[in-house]
Order: sequence, then structure tokens, then C-alpha cells
Amino acid sequence: MEIDIPEDRAYPPFHFGQDIQTAPMLYLAWTCAYLGRIDEALQWTERAIDRARALQHPNTTGYVLIHNALVYGWLDLRDRLDDTMAEWRALDESEHVPVWRPFFLLVDAHRQCRREEWTAVIDTMAKIRTGYIEKIKLKAFIVEIYARAAQANIALGQYDDALALIEEGCEHSAETSEQFFLPDVLHQRAALASLQSSGDASTDQAWQDALAKAESTDAVPVKLQICTSYSQYLAKQGETEKAVALLREAIEAITSTTELPDVAKARKVLAAIDNKN
Repeated sequence: MEIDIPEDRAYPPFHFGQDIQTAPMLYLAWTCAYLGRIDEALQWTERAIDRARALQHPNTTGYVLIHNALVYGWLDLRDRLDDTMAEWRALDESEHVPVWRPFFLLVDAHRQCRREEWTAVIDTMAKIRTGYIEKIKLKAFIVEIYARAAQANIALGQYDDALALIEEGCEHSAETSEQFFLPDVLHQRAALASLQSSGDASTDQAWQDALAKAESTDAVPVKLQICTSYSQYLAKQGETEKAVALLREAIEAITSTTELPDVAKARKVLAAIDNKN
């Protein structure tokens, strides 16, 4: 994927830092990551931060660092994420760029989820929802907030709270027509249903709904996460052939020379199910 972005002159950034070169680079990074084209996504994150550093505008740099961090957190690329967040903290301390702090908290929640620091996730989500949520202008990320908070509550066994958050996330998505993170919310709904009423038709329908939404929105990495969980559920129901086929297809849809933790996990689950088949 390539676009013509002139590099021979500086353009004045918008107030919040989205200059006309870095913004399309980040949109391409997110699009490629969403489509499972990981190598291209990482190339665009690198081009965007190189451009931002050259421009030397604090809000532009903050804008790129936070959005790059969200990509790295989403893909669980921990070394890249840690380096990016260290640079963000240094920038915020020296230049004071508060407009991007809500996203910094969301990135922290991603990192805490990946490390299964569930109580910390709850605390971080509470900070966002009580102090920052009205400042988040990109409404798709509010849906993501509900998904991460629901995931933490499920892990802690707080199922009623998790269900309430899932319902809020679905309602917000419907009200704003934001579909970007809705597959993740539906994934949490299916995971909760599996814990509460495993084996009935409504549980399988919840998994089908999550999978269908991931497919209709081309959310390839999220589809892999859903298929990993769904295949484990199917295997427990004795549907091992369906589980193997589903998960193998999802793994093959990811194109990356970088080993992604989610792909490694999916392959491990696939091998375990296949060995029982």
C-alpha cells in the first residue's frame, strides 16, 4: 500500500497536532493493522514518528506517539509499546501535551489487560470514565473502553458489572454508528455467555454474532482473538473439526514477519485441539 505524501516541505499542524502528512500515515497504520497487514502497519507507524520528530511540534509528536502506542498495544508488541510510552512520558513532562492523556490511560489499560493486571485495569478505566471520557473526541475509542473494562470484570468474576459494561458499549456503538471496536465488545459478551451458560444455543449465537461482526468490519486481528476463544469453546462441545478449521483460517489471514503473541497463542491452541481430534 502506497500513497503520495510530499516530504519536501513543512505543513502547519492543526491545533491538536494532526498535520496533513502524519494523519494519513496513522490512518494507514491503523487500517493495515485492522486488516491484518502487520508489516505495512509497522512501516507506517515508523514513517509517521520520523515525520513528527522532523516537524518538532509537541502536539504532533504526542499525536503520533499515542496512536502508534495504541497500534502496538492492540497487537501486543511490548518492546515497541514500552519504548513509545517512555518517549511519550518524556514529551509530556517537558512540553505538557494534556490533550493526549486520555489515550495514554487507554494504552495503559491495554498493557494491563495483556499482563492480566485486572484490578489495575478497573482503576484505569474508572479514571477514564470519570475524568476524561467527555474529552475523547474519537468516539470509537469509547467503545474500546467498555470492552477493556468488561474483560477485566469477567476475569475478576464480576459478571453483572461486566454485562452492564457490555450493554453500555453496544448502546454507545449503536448511538454513534461506531463499529471499529464493536467486535471486541461482542467477544466479551460471548466469553461471558460461555462462563454463565455454556453449551446452549444462545451461547453459540453470541459467538456467531461476534465472529460475524469481525468479518463484516474486516477486523482481522480481532477475528483471530475471537476464533481462538470460540475454537476452545467448540472443542469443549466436541466440535473439534469445526474448531480446527475455524482457527486455521483465522491464523492464515494474518500476514506478518513479526511474530505476534496472538498468532503464537492461536497456534498453540490449534495444536492442542488438533492433537485431541
